[in-house]
Amino acid sequence: MRNAPLPQKKFRPTILPDFRPSGLLELESNNKEGVLLKHVEPADACDPSYFYAKTPVGQRPLYKLMVYRDDLLVQEIELMDKSSYIVGRASGETVVADIPIEEDTCSKQHCVLQFRRQNSQLKFFLMDLESSNKTTLNEDEIPSSHYVQLHPGDVISSSGSRYDLVFVSS
Repeated sequence: MRNAPLPQKKFRPTILPDFRPSGLLELESNNKEGVLLKHVEPADACDPSYFYAKTPVGQRPLYKLMVYRDDLLVQEIELMDKSSYIVGRASGETVVADIPIEEDTCSKQHCVLQFRRQNSQLKFFLMDLESSNKTTLNEDEIPSSHYVQLHPGDVISSSGSRYDLVFVSS
């Protein structure tokens, strides 16, 4: 009986706790006036005022968005104080959009304009927030939930919209 093999213990790996941030708390806290925002800023988000803080005022670029309706300039918006701007429909009780558009073809959270610091440069991006009428850049539909880099003179719109947003940098 002494030569009988001993029963094998089953190997169970030790599972250690994972304390890395999951992002779930950030998603829960990412709301405006009680409305959950579809956009969470990336880690490399940076507003132009902070990025160019050490640059003399006269040498800083100025980022603007020109809002046109039926080819008439309606509004000129400086994009210098925040790292992101949500574009969305202005109708309803709660408006979460930083750049409100008064048109039914625009979703409440249609798209986002995002400044990002990449390779010691400040770049500007556009992302469709899974809008119902899609976002177009220079008349080409962009994919939802993917950043697309913007360049001065680019025209942002949505299918069937009477509004055009033109990105300007000087």
